[in-house]
Amino acid sequence: MGMGRKSALLTALEEASAVTYTPTQKQREFLEHPAKFRAFVGGVGSGKTTAGCMEVIRCLVQYPGSVGLMGRKVWRDFYQTTLAVFYELIPPAIILRDDKEIGYIMVRSCSGEPSHLFLRSFDDPKKLEGMNLGFFFIDEAVEVDEEFFKRLIGRLRHPVGPRRGWIASTPPPTSHWIFKRFVASHNPNYAVIQASTYDNPYLPQDYIKTLEENFGGEFKQRFILGHWGFDREGAPVFPNFDPSIHVVKHEELDIPEVLYRGIDFGFRNPAAVWGYMDEWGRLIIIDEFLGEMMTIDAFLHKLASIDQTHYPHSRVIADYHDPHSTYKTDLVWIDRAEAMRRHGFVPIAASGGSVEYGITVISRLLDTLVMRHPLLRISSKCNLLIEAFMGGYCWDETGKHIVDSVYTHIMDALRYLVVGLYPKIFKTSSSSKTTEPSRYALSYMETFKF
Repeated sequence: MGMGRKSALLTALEEASAVTYTPTQKQREFLEHPAKFRAFVGGVGSGKTTAGCMEVIRCLVQYPGSVGLMGRKVWRDFYQTTLAVFYELIPPAIILRDDKEIGYIMVRSCSGEPSHLFLRSFDDPKKLEGMNLGFFFIDEAVEVDEEFFKRLIGRLRHPVGPRRGWIASTPPPTSHWIFKRFVASHNPNYAVIQASTYDNPYLPQDYIKTLEENFGGEFKQRFILGHWGFDREGAPVFPNFDPSIHVVKHEELDIPEVLYRGIDFGFRNPAAVWGYMDEWGRLIIIDEFLGEMMTIDAFLHKLASIDQTHYPHSRVIADYHDPHSTYKTDLVWIDRAEAMRRHGFVPIAASGGSVEYGITVISRLLDTLVMRHPLLRISSKCNLLIEAFMGGYCWDETGKHIVDSVYTHIMDALRYLVVGLYPKIFKTSSSSKTTEPSRYALSYMETFKF
Protein backbone atom coordinates (compact mmCIF):
# COMPACT_ATOMS: atom_id res chain seq x y z
CA MET A 1 0.00 0.00 0.00
CA GLY A 2 1.02 3.60 -0.44
CA MET A 3 1.94 5.34 2.79
CA GLY A 4 -1.16 7.56 2.96
CA ARG A 5 -3.55 4.74 2.24
CA LYS A 6 -1.75 2.38 4.58
CA SER A 7 -1.74 4.75 7.54
CA ALA A 8 -5.48 5.47 7.19
CA LEU A 9 -6.36 1.81 7.15
CA LEU A 10 -3.99 0.77 9.92
CA THR A 11 -5.15 3.64 12.12
CA ALA A 12 -8.72 2.41 11.85
CA LEU A 13 -7.69 -1.16 12.51
CA GLU A 14 -5.57 -0.23 15.50
CA GLU A 15 -8.42 1.82 16.92
CA ALA A 16 -10.60 -1.26 16.65
CA SER A 17 -7.89 -3.44 18.26
CA ALA A 18 -7.92 -5.56 15.12
CA VAL A 19 -5.59 -8.39 14.33
CA THR A 20 -3.52 -7.15 11.40
CA TYR A 21 -3.33 -9.12 8.17
CA THR A 22 -0.12 -9.01 6.16
CA PRO A 23 -0.84 -9.00 2.41
CA THR A 24 1.02 -11.37 0.12
CA GLN A 25 3.36 -9.84 -2.44
CA LYS A 26 0.76 -10.17 -5.20
CA GLN A 27 -1.96 -8.70 -3.01
CA ARG A 28 0.31 -5.79 -2.22
CA GLU A 29 0.92 -5.20 -5.94
CA PHE A 30 -2.83 -5.11 -6.45
CA LEU A 31 -3.52 -2.78 -3.52
CA GLU A 32 -0.77 -0.36 -4.52
CA HIS A 33 -1.55 -0.19 -8.23
CA PRO A 34 -2.78 3.28 -9.29
CA ALA A 35 -4.96 2.17 -12.23
CA LYS A 36 -8.59 3.25 -12.11
CA PHE A 37 -9.77 -0.28 -12.87
CA ARG A 38 -7.88 -3.31 -11.57
CA ALA A 39 -8.25 -7.06 -11.95
CA PHE A 40 -6.77 -9.66 -9.62
CA VAL A 41 -6.67 -12.85 -11.69
CA GLY A 42 -5.29 -15.97 -10.09
CA GLY A 43 -5.42 -19.65 -9.36
CA VAL A 44 -7.48 -21.22 -6.61
CA GLY A 45 -6.40 -20.04 -3.17
CA SER A 46 -4.20 -17.26 -4.55
CA GLY A 47 -5.87 -14.66 -2.30
CA LYS A 48 -7.82 -12.73 -4.94
CA THR A 49 -11.08 -12.45 -2.96
CA THR A 50 -9.13 -11.42 0.11
CA ALA A 51 -7.37 -8.69 -1.85
CA GLY A 52 -10.69 -7.40 -3.20
CA CYS A 53 -12.25 -7.29 0.26
CA MET A 54 -9.20 -5.57 1.75
CA GLU A 55 -9.58 -2.81 -0.80
CA VAL A 56 -13.29 -2.47 0.02
CA ILE A 57 -12.47 -2.03 3.73
CA ARG A 58 -9.74 0.47 2.91
CA CYS A 59 -12.10 2.64 0.89
CA LEU A 60 -14.83 2.52 3.54
CA VAL A 61 -12.33 3.57 6.20
CA GLN A 62 -10.30 6.11 4.28
CA TYR A 63 -13.16 7.93 2.51
CA PRO A 64 -15.65 9.11 5.16
CA GLY A 65 -19.20 9.09 3.80
CA SER A 66 -18.28 6.98 0.77
CA VAL A 67 -20.74 4.60 -0.89
CA GLY A 68 -19.56 1.28 -2.32
CA LEU A 69 -20.99 -1.87 -3.89
CA MET A 70 -19.72 -5.42 -3.57
CA GLY A 71 -21.17 -8.54 -5.11
CA ARG A 72 -21.02 -11.72 -7.13
CA LYS A 73 -23.35 -13.21 -9.73
CA VAL A 74 -25.19 -15.64 -7.42
CA TRP A 75 -26.20 -14.44 -3.94
CA ARG A 76 -25.67 -17.84 -2.29
CA ASP A 77 -22.09 -18.02 -3.58
CA PHE A 78 -21.49 -14.42 -2.54
CA TYR A 79 -22.82 -15.06 0.97
CA GLN A 80 -20.80 -18.26 1.46
CA THR A 81 -17.49 -17.02 0.02
CA THR A 82 -16.98 -13.30 -0.58
CA LEU A 83 -18.99 -12.06 2.39
CA ALA A 84 -17.44 -14.67 4.68
CA VAL A 85 -13.96 -13.39 3.78
CA PHE A 86 -15.12 -9.79 4.27
CA TYR A 87 -16.31 -10.52 7.84
CA GLU A 88 -13.02 -12.27 8.64
CA LEU A 89 -11.09 -9.14 7.68
CA ILE A 90 -13.15 -6.21 8.91
CA PRO A 91 -12.86 -5.30 12.62
CA PRO A 92 -16.30 -5.93 14.18
CA ALA A 93 -15.95 -2.74 16.27
CA ILE A 94 -16.19 -0.50 13.18
CA ILE A 95 -19.42 -2.09 11.88
CA LEU A 96 -22.20 0.31 12.90
CA ARG A 97 -25.06 -1.47 11.15
CA ASP A 98 -25.37 -4.84 9.41
CA ASP A 99 -28.63 -5.57 7.58
CA LYS A 100 -28.32 -8.62 5.36
CA GLU A 101 -32.00 -8.59 4.44
CA ILE A 102 -31.62 -5.40 2.43
CA GLY A 103 -27.92 -5.97 1.66
CA TYR A 104 -26.45 -3.01 3.53
CA ILE A 105 -23.52 -2.49 5.91
CA MET A 106 -22.63 0.80 7.64
CA VAL A 107 -18.99 1.22 8.68
CA ARG A 108 -17.28 3.81 10.87
CA SER A 109 -14.63 5.64 8.84
CA CYS A 110 -11.34 7.06 10.11
CA SER A 111 -13.07 10.38 10.91
CA GLY A 112 -15.97 8.71 12.72
CA GLU A 113 -18.41 9.56 9.92
CA PRO A 114 -20.23 6.48 8.57
CA SER A 115 -19.48 4.99 5.16
CA HIS A 116 -21.90 2.73 3.31
CA LEU A 117 -21.57 -0.61 1.54
CA PHE A 118 -24.33 -2.24 -0.53
CA LEU A 119 -24.33 -5.98 -1.22
CA ARG A 120 -25.81 -7.31 -4.46
CA SER A 121 -25.99 -10.34 -6.71
CA PHE A 122 -25.19 -9.54 -10.34
CA ASP A 123 -27.99 -11.49 -11.97
CA ASP A 124 -30.29 -8.61 -12.93
CA PRO A 125 -29.05 -5.22 -14.22
CA LYS A 126 -32.13 -3.55 -12.73
CA LYS A 127 -30.61 -4.04 -9.26
CA LEU A 128 -28.07 -1.36 -10.13
CA GLU A 129 -30.58 1.33 -11.07
CA GLY A 130 -30.47 4.60 -9.13
CA MET A 131 -27.12 3.94 -7.47
CA ASN A 132 -24.45 6.63 -7.05
CA LEU A 133 -21.20 4.88 -6.17
CA GLY A 134 -17.71 5.83 -5.08
CA PHE A 135 -16.31 2.35 -5.78
CA PHE A 136 -17.32 -1.22 -6.64
CA PHE A 137 -15.93 -4.76 -6.36
CA ILE A 138 -17.04 -7.74 -8.50
CA ASP A 139 -15.90 -11.11 -7.19
CA GLU A 140 -15.47 -14.04 -9.61
CA ALA A 141 -16.09 -11.68 -12.50
CA VAL A 142 -15.63 -14.54 -14.96
CA GLU A 143 -19.26 -15.45 -14.14
CA VAL A 144 -20.61 -11.95 -14.76
CA ASP A 145 -21.70 -10.42 -18.08
CA GLU A 146 -19.76 -7.39 -19.26
CA GLU A 147 -23.00 -5.39 -19.21
CA PHE A 148 -22.82 -5.24 -15.39
CA PHE A 149 -19.26 -3.92 -15.49
CA LYS A 150 -20.25 -1.23 -17.98
CA ARG A 151 -23.26 -0.17 -15.90
CA LEU A 152 -21.17 0.01 -12.74
CA ILE A 153 -18.69 2.29 -14.51
CA GLY A 154 -21.64 4.54 -15.29
CA ARG A 155 -22.54 4.62 -11.58
CA LEU A 156 -19.15 5.92 -10.40
CA ARG A 157 -20.40 9.44 -9.77
CA HIS A 158 -20.57 9.80 -5.99
CA PRO A 159 -18.73 12.94 -4.79
CA VAL A 160 -16.95 10.94 -2.07
CA GLY A 161 -14.69 8.05 -2.83
CA PRO A 162 -11.93 7.13 -5.24
CA ARG A 163 -14.43 6.44 -8.07
CA ARG A 164 -12.59 3.25 -8.95
CA GLY A 165 -13.61 -0.32 -9.61
CA TRP A 166 -11.88 -3.68 -9.27
CA ILE A 167 -12.62 -7.32 -9.93
CA ALA A 168 -11.30 -10.70 -8.81
CA SER A 169 -11.51 -13.79 -10.95
CA THR A 170 -10.09 -17.16 -11.85
CA PRO A 171 -8.45 -16.88 -15.29
CA PRO A 172 -11.07 -16.79 -18.07
CA PRO A 173 -10.43 -17.69 -21.72
CA THR A 174 -8.73 -15.00 -23.76
CA SER A 175 -12.00 -14.60 -25.67
CA HIS A 176 -13.65 -13.32 -22.45
CA TRP A 177 -14.39 -9.63 -21.89
CA ILE A 178 -12.03 -9.52 -18.90
CA PHE A 179 -9.01 -10.34 -21.05
CA LYS A 180 -10.10 -8.06 -23.88
CA ARG A 181 -10.74 -5.11 -21.57
CA PHE A 182 -7.89 -5.48 -19.07
CA VAL A 183 -5.13 -6.89 -21.29
CA ALA A 184 -5.74 -6.75 -25.04
CA SER A 185 -6.96 -3.14 -25.01
CA HIS A 186 -3.57 -1.79 -23.77
CA ASN A 187 -5.61 0.86 -21.95
CA PRO A 188 -3.50 2.52 -19.22
CA ASN A 189 -6.62 2.91 -17.05
CA TYR A 190 -6.82 -0.88 -16.75
CA ALA A 191 -4.36 -3.14 -14.94
CA VAL A 192 -4.26 -6.85 -14.17
CA ILE A 193 -2.31 -8.62 -11.43
CA GLN A 194 -1.85 -12.35 -12.03
CA ALA A 195 -1.06 -14.79 -9.24
CA SER A 196 -0.64 -18.51 -8.85
CA THR A 197 -1.69 -20.72 -5.98
CA TYR A 198 1.99 -20.84 -4.99
CA ASP A 199 2.01 -17.06 -4.41
CA ASN A 200 -0.06 -17.44 -1.23
CA PRO A 201 2.26 -18.42 1.66
CA TYR A 202 -0.69 -18.86 4.04
CA LEU A 203 -2.03 -21.99 2.31
CA PRO A 204 -1.44 -25.36 4.01
CA GLN A 205 1.19 -27.43 2.25
CA ASP A 206 -1.05 -30.49 2.13
CA TYR A 207 -3.67 -28.42 0.25
CA ILE A 208 -1.16 -27.52 -2.48
CA LYS A 209 0.12 -31.10 -2.61
CA THR A 210 -3.42 -32.41 -3.09
CA LEU A 211 -3.96 -30.01 -5.98
CA GLU A 212 -0.71 -31.09 -7.63
CA GLU A 213 -1.55 -34.77 -7.26
CA ASN A 214 -5.03 -34.49 -8.74
CA PHE A 215 -4.75 -31.83 -11.42
CA GLY A 216 -2.38 -31.40 -14.29
CA GLY A 217 -2.25 -30.20 -17.87
CA GLU A 218 -4.55 -27.34 -18.78
CA PHE A 219 -6.29 -27.36 -15.38
CA LYS A 220 -2.96 -26.80 -13.63
CA GLN A 221 -2.02 -24.03 -16.06
CA ARG A 222 -5.27 -22.16 -15.47
CA PHE A 223 -6.46 -22.93 -11.95
CA ILE A 224 -3.14 -23.43 -10.15
CA LEU A 225 -0.58 -21.40 -12.10
CA GLY A 226 -3.13 -18.68 -12.92
CA HIS A 227 -2.58 -18.57 -16.69
CA TRP A 228 -5.30 -17.35 -19.04
CA GLY A 229 -7.52 -20.06 -20.47
CA PHE A 230 -8.47 -20.54 -24.09
CA ASP A 231 -11.20 -22.06 -26.25
CA ARG A 232 -9.61 -25.04 -27.95
CA GLU A 233 -11.33 -26.58 -30.95
CA GLY A 234 -8.74 -29.08 -32.20
CA ALA A 235 -5.21 -30.44 -31.89
CA PRO A 236 -2.58 -27.77 -31.13
CA VAL A 237 -0.35 -26.77 -34.04
CA PHE A 238 2.68 -26.61 -31.73
CA PRO A 239 2.54 -29.56 -29.31
CA ASN A 240 6.26 -29.01 -28.66
CA PHE A 241 5.58 -25.69 -26.91
CA ASP A 242 6.42 -25.91 -23.20
CA PRO A 243 5.74 -22.84 -21.00
CA SER A 244 8.48 -23.86 -18.59
CA ILE A 245 11.04 -23.63 -21.42
CA HIS A 246 9.61 -21.19 -23.93
CA VAL A 247 8.15 -18.51 -21.63
CA VAL A 248 10.46 -16.01 -19.95
CA LYS A 249 9.45 -13.60 -17.19
CA HIS A 250 9.05 -10.15 -18.67
CA GLU A 251 10.76 -8.44 -15.73
CA GLU A 252 13.90 -10.47 -16.41
CA LEU A 253 14.29 -9.13 -19.95
CA ASP A 254 16.75 -6.40 -20.82
CA ILE A 255 15.01 -4.63 -23.72
CA PRO A 256 17.63 -3.44 -26.25
CA GLU A 257 17.58 -0.36 -28.45
CA VAL A 258 16.76 -2.29 -31.63
CA LEU A 259 13.39 -4.03 -32.01
CA TYR A 260 11.56 -5.82 -34.82
CA ARG A 261 7.84 -6.15 -35.42
CA GLY A 262 5.52 -8.52 -37.24
CA ILE A 263 2.19 -7.17 -38.50
CA ASP A 264 -0.97 -8.88 -39.70
CA PHE A 265 -3.42 -6.45 -41.25
CA GLY A 266 -7.20 -6.71 -41.27
CA PHE A 267 -10.13 -4.60 -40.19
CA ARG A 268 -11.70 -7.15 -37.84
CA ASN A 269 -8.65 -8.24 -35.83
CA PRO A 270 -5.38 -6.61 -36.89
CA ALA A 271 -2.44 -7.92 -34.90
CA ALA A 272 1.18 -7.16 -34.13
CA VAL A 273 4.06 -8.62 -32.13
CA TRP A 274 7.33 -7.00 -31.01
CA GLY A 275 10.62 -8.81 -30.55
CA TYR A 276 14.38 -8.59 -30.51
CA MET A 277 17.31 -10.86 -31.29
CA ASP A 278 19.99 -11.39 -28.71
CA GLU A 279 23.70 -11.86 -29.35
CA TRP A 280 23.17 -15.58 -30.03
CA GLY A 281 20.57 -15.06 -32.74
CA ARG A 282 17.72 -16.09 -30.44
CA LEU A 283 14.40 -14.33 -30.89
CA ILE A 284 12.49 -13.09 -27.82
CA ILE A 285 8.94 -11.83 -28.34
CA ILE A 286 8.29 -9.07 -25.82
CA ASP A 287 4.85 -7.68 -26.63
CA GLU A 288 1.66 -8.18 -28.60
CA PHE A 289 -1.42 -6.28 -29.70
CA LEU A 290 -4.73 -7.49 -31.11
CA GLY A 291 -7.13 -4.85 -32.37
CA GLU A 292 -10.83 -5.03 -33.04
CA MET A 293 -12.66 -3.25 -35.86
CA MET A 294 -9.84 -0.83 -36.68
CA THR A 295 -8.99 1.02 -39.86
CA ILE A 296 -5.40 0.82 -41.10
CA ASP A 297 -4.62 4.34 -39.91
CA ALA A 298 -6.15 3.73 -36.48
CA PHE A 299 -4.23 0.46 -36.16
CA LEU A 300 -0.89 1.99 -37.13
CA HIS A 301 -1.50 4.94 -34.82
CA LYS A 302 -2.10 2.50 -31.94
CA LEU A 303 1.15 0.63 -32.66
CA ALA A 304 3.08 3.89 -32.73
CA SER A 305 1.50 4.87 -29.42
CA ILE A 306 2.62 1.56 -27.86
CA ASP A 307 6.15 2.23 -29.13
CA GLN A 308 6.23 5.63 -27.46
CA THR A 309 4.59 4.52 -24.22
CA HIS A 310 6.23 1.14 -23.59
CA TYR A 311 9.54 1.39 -25.46
CA PRO A 312 10.61 5.05 -25.49
CA HIS A 313 14.30 4.10 -25.48
CA SER A 314 14.06 1.59 -28.34
CA ARG A 315 13.18 1.80 -32.00
CA VAL A 316 11.63 -0.66 -34.42
CA ILE A 317 13.95 -0.92 -37.44
CA ALA A 318 11.84 -3.35 -39.50
CA ASP A 319 8.12 -4.10 -39.80
CA TYR A 320 7.56 -7.48 -41.43
CA HIS A 321 4.11 -7.87 -42.96
CA ASP A 322 2.01 -9.90 -45.35
CA PRO A 323 3.74 -9.90 -48.77
CA HIS A 324 0.35 -9.11 -50.32
CA SER A 325 0.30 -5.57 -49.00
CA THR A 326 -2.17 -4.15 -51.51
CA TYR A 327 -5.87 -4.27 -50.61
CA LYS A 328 -8.26 -3.94 -53.55
CA THR A 329 -12.03 -3.93 -54.03
CA ASP A 330 -14.32 -2.43 -56.65
CA LEU A 331 -14.49 0.73 -54.54
CA VAL A 332 -11.11 1.14 -52.85
CA TRP A 333 -7.43 0.53 -53.46
CA ILE A 334 -5.14 0.65 -50.41
CA ASP A 335 -1.39 0.22 -50.39
CA ARG A 336 -0.68 -0.89 -46.83
CA ALA A 337 3.07 -0.52 -47.22
CA GLU A 338 2.63 3.09 -48.27
CA ALA A 339 0.34 3.69 -45.28
CA MET A 340 3.05 2.28 -43.02
CA ARG A 341 5.64 4.62 -44.48
CA ARG A 342 3.34 7.60 -43.89
CA HIS A 343 3.20 6.66 -40.20
CA GLY A 344 6.98 6.35 -39.95
CA PHE A 345 7.15 2.54 -40.14
CA VAL A 346 9.73 0.50 -42.06
CA PRO A 347 7.69 -1.99 -44.11
CA ILE A 348 9.36 -5.19 -45.31
CA ALA A 349 7.34 -7.88 -47.08
CA ALA A 350 7.87 -11.24 -45.39
CA SER A 351 8.08 -13.39 -48.50
CA GLY A 352 8.93 -16.60 -46.70
CA GLY A 353 6.54 -18.98 -48.37
CA SER A 354 3.34 -20.71 -47.28
CA VAL A 355 1.68 -20.96 -43.89
CA GLU A 356 3.07 -24.49 -43.61
CA TYR A 357 6.57 -23.17 -44.17
CA GLY A 358 6.17 -20.58 -41.42
CA ILE A 359 4.82 -23.22 -39.02
CA THR A 360 7.80 -25.45 -39.76
CA VAL A 361 10.30 -22.68 -39.07
CA ILE A 362 8.59 -21.69 -35.81
CA SER A 363 8.52 -25.32 -34.71
CA ARG A 364 12.23 -25.75 -35.42
CA LEU A 365 13.04 -22.57 -33.51
CA LEU A 366 11.13 -23.93 -30.51
CA ASP A 367 13.07 -27.21 -30.67
CA THR A 368 16.55 -25.77 -31.21
CA LEU A 369 18.61 -24.85 -28.16
CA VAL A 370 21.45 -22.34 -28.33
CA MET A 371 23.40 -21.84 -25.13
CA ARG A 372 20.72 -23.83 -23.23
CA HIS A 373 17.83 -21.65 -24.43
CA PRO A 374 15.53 -22.20 -27.43
CA LEU A 375 15.84 -19.95 -30.48
CA LEU A 376 12.31 -18.68 -29.84
CA ARG A 377 10.99 -17.58 -26.46
CA ILE A 378 7.91 -15.60 -25.47
CA SER A 379 7.62 -12.97 -22.74
CA SER A 380 5.15 -13.75 -19.96
CA LYS A 381 3.50 -10.46 -20.92
CA CYS A 382 2.23 -11.98 -24.21
CA ASN A 383 -0.79 -13.82 -22.83
CA LEU A 384 -2.62 -14.23 -26.12
CA LEU A 385 0.42 -15.59 -27.92
CA ILE A 386 1.12 -18.04 -25.11
CA GLU A 387 -2.45 -19.32 -25.21
CA ALA A 388 -2.18 -19.65 -28.99
CA PHE A 389 0.90 -21.85 -28.59
CA MET A 390 -0.76 -23.89 -25.85
CA GLY A 391 -3.62 -24.91 -28.13
CA GLY A 392 -5.70 -21.91 -29.08
CA TYR A 393 -3.97 -22.01 -32.46
CA CYS A 394 -5.08 -25.44 -33.61
CA TRP A 395 -5.95 -27.74 -36.51
CA ASP A 396 -9.53 -28.43 -37.52
CA GLU A 397 -11.01 -31.93 -37.25
CA THR A 398 -9.42 -32.95 -40.56
CA GLY A 399 -5.97 -31.98 -39.35
CA LYS A 400 -5.29 -30.15 -42.63
CA HIS A 401 -6.45 -26.59 -41.96
CA ILE A 402 -5.96 -24.05 -39.18
CA VAL A 403 -9.11 -23.13 -37.24
CA ASP A 404 -9.85 -19.46 -37.90
CA SER A 405 -9.86 -17.51 -34.61
CA VAL A 406 -8.27 -14.53 -32.87
CA TYR A 407 -5.21 -16.74 -32.40
CA THR A 408 -4.80 -16.98 -36.17
CA HIS A 409 -4.12 -13.26 -36.47
CA ILE A 410 -1.58 -13.00 -33.66
CA MET A 411 0.21 -16.11 -34.95
CA ASP A 412 0.25 -14.71 -38.50
CA ALA A 413 1.97 -11.60 -37.14
CA LEU A 414 4.56 -13.84 -35.46
CA ARG A 415 4.96 -15.91 -38.62
CA TYR A 416 5.74 -12.82 -40.72
CA LEU A 417 8.32 -11.72 -38.17
CA VAL A 418 9.96 -15.14 -37.97
CA VAL A 419 10.26 -15.76 -41.71
CA GLY A 420 11.51 -12.19 -42.08
CA LEU A 421 14.28 -12.60 -39.52
CA TYR A 422 15.17 -16.20 -40.43
CA PRO A 423 14.95 -16.17 -44.23
CA LYS A 424 15.52 -19.25 -46.41
CA ILE A 425 16.24 -21.55 -43.50
CA PHE A 426 14.26 -24.28 -45.24
CA LYS A 427 13.16 -25.01 -48.78
CA THR A 428 9.76 -26.55 -49.45
CA SER A 429 9.36 -29.43 -51.87
CA SER A 430 7.06 -28.58 -54.77
CA SER A 431 5.49 -32.03 -54.63
CA SER A 432 4.73 -32.04 -50.91
CA LYS A 433 4.51 -29.91 -47.80
CA THR A 434 7.71 -31.35 -46.34
CA THR A 435 10.72 -29.13 -45.80
CA GLU A 436 14.47 -29.60 -45.87
CA PRO A 437 17.41 -27.25 -45.30
CA SER A 438 18.31 -24.96 -48.17
CA ARG A 439 21.92 -24.38 -49.28
CA TYR A 440 21.79 -20.91 -47.80
CA ALA A 441 20.80 -22.41 -44.46
CA LEU A 442 23.74 -24.81 -44.09
CA SER A 443 26.23 -22.33 -42.66
CA TYR A 444 23.50 -20.55 -40.70
CA MET A 445 22.26 -23.79 -39.14
CA GLU A 446 25.79 -24.88 -38.37
CA THR A 447 26.44 -21.58 -36.63
CA PHE A 448 23.31 -21.80 -34.48
CA LYS A 449 23.40 -25.63 -34.14
CA PHE A 450 20.06 -26.50 -35.76
